[in-house]
Amino acid sequence: MSQPDIPFPQSPVLPTMLAETHEIEFSCHKGIGCWNACCSNIDISLTPYDVLRIKTRLGISSTEFLKDYTVPYEFDKDSIAGIKFRPVEGGTACRFMKPEGCDIYSDRPTACRYYPVALLSMRKQDEYVDRDSYALVKEDHCKGHEVNRRITIADYRKEQGLEEYDELARGWRQLVLKKKSSGPTIGKPSLRSRQLFFMACYDIDRFREFVSAESFTKLFDLPQAEKEALMADDVALLQFAFRFLRQVLFGEESIALNAEAAQERLAKVQEKRLIEERGAKGYGVELEEAGVLAAIAKDINVIQGNLEQGLAGFDDQTFNHVVLSRTLQTVRHTERILSEMLRVGREAVVSFPNFAYWKNRLAVMGGRMPVSEDLPYEWFDTPNLRFFTLLDFESLCAKMNLVIRERQVLDEAGRLVTEEPNFLGSLAVYRLGR
Repeated sequence: MSQPDIPFPQSPVLPTMLAETHEIEFSCHKGIGCWNACCSNIDISLTPYDVLRIKTRLGISSTEFLKDYTVPYEFDKDSIAGIKFRPVEGGTACRFMKPEGCDIYSDRPTACRYYPVALLSMRKQDEYVDRDSYALVKEDHCKGHEVNRRITIADYRKEQGLEEYDELARGWRQLVLKKKSSGPTIGKPSLRSRQLFFMACYDIDRFREFVSAESFTKLFDLPQAEKEALMADDVALLQFAFRFLRQVLFGEESIALNAEAAQERLAKVQEKRLIEERGAKGYGVELEEAGVLAAIAKDINVIQGNLEQGLAGFDDQTFNHVVLSRTLQTVRHTERILSEMLRVGREAVVSFPNFAYWKNRLAVMGGRMPVSEDLPYEWFDTPNLRFFTLLDFESLCAKMNLVIRERQVLDEAGRLVTEEPNFLGSLAVYRLGR
């Protein structure tokens, strides 16, 4: 058996492990000499169920709660994160502390309920099941230990309502212990894995949006009745989040994948392994939050940002290639984006629909805006801002002193076009350099 592993910042006090039958002597009540002393200098870690209870009590979303009332911290360097209560501005006191006591007492966090007892989560190597043991914390300021009131830890937990709190946060503790005990066999989680862990564990309202998104439905075969039940019940959704994380982080499958999506995911895993073997890395840039979450779910490195504002988050010549697929016609600052692509990458690969394609010309001659395989939108719902041709684009490249290193032009069936590309080509792909 290894040493106790606690999914919270380490205490300076080395605990002595106690069973739940152990009797402690303690009482905290209004009028005691140290009343509110603990709440005046807080270091309170929160469980996912704590977040759920308190955000509901306050009548705000989990996203708002995290932003306004918490600060994140890493369990280990470059690892998954926990969260703590944010104290009062410029101080150390709890924001819910009142002269008469806790302002959210019936929904107070797990750590506050346990004090002065600490839950120790025991684990063996390659296990994530927590084994309950406890420790007693004695601090100089606390007068509660001087009160002649004996109670077992088991009864104290019942008195403080901890059985419910522990049970509903157990899946989270198991995830933390699984990660901490696996060590180098799992390796450091990627940025997208850490983002996914944080959202699923602590931001339940964003996780609900994630589960209700079309991308999730396409990937996971979740019965509609079960999905509707999850959407209506925060507690059930939180337990589902723990199942989801065990599956995507540790491969412990309990949520069925759609057959087609499963094959696609297998192909992506194989592609990822090939990339890792070759030492390659890549990132996507996505503006919409739904797109970011969908990319994370598909194991794609993604950064939320607006291409129109450039790629300031990347250093010069970070990548070999920067790819902009069927997007150039939707942006306002065309020259800036092309320049940024060739600042952060050695080469840029750009694809776009050719407005001079013969079917598009025919549609315009007939008095209508074209709709085709590569221009699929109607005029009233198109995201496209610019309609240009191969000749237009090559003229812009000359103006910007960009070198066209390769050009491939395809028709609507995906066949290579070699003659009269500006007339017979529906989609163009360019490889550019300086």
